Amino acid sequence: MLWDVHTRRALGTPLNSHTGLLNSVAFSPGGRILAAGSGDHAIVTLWNVQRHSQIRKLSAGGAGPINSVSFSPRGRTIAAGNGDGTVQLWKLQNHPTRSTLNARTGQVFGVAFSPDGHFLAAGEFNATTRVWKRDALWRN
Repeated sequence: MLWDVHTRRALGTPLNSHTGLLNSVAFSPGGRILAAGSGDHAIVTLWNVQRHSQIRKLSAGGAGPINSVSFSPRGRTIAAGNGDGTVQLWKLQNHPTRSTLNARTGQVFGVAFSPDGHFLAAGEFNATTRVWKRDALWRN
């Protein structure tokens, strides 16, 4: 549900598309898109905030839940930390391109891009933080 923080009123109807727990949400840098990751079927759903409409669903292709989502600083890429120990990346173009990074040590509970977009960090189950340079993100 989207809310107006000033009036404390709901804006439109709930954004429903997931059947499992909603684990993570993130706004794109411009605030026009909302990404939601959940425990159902390793799916990230993208929403148009102004229209309250679903843009598309991105399948992570894994077995685990989506624990964390994050947009790159320019909003052109989205990362999702997956319960199966991977980080999924999508270039958000007309036909999203997906890349998979293997975290290797267990569930990924947090993902974040550096402010300049040159690095991607992933927080993992065993208290490990893994960092990738931007050039390495699309080699897989």
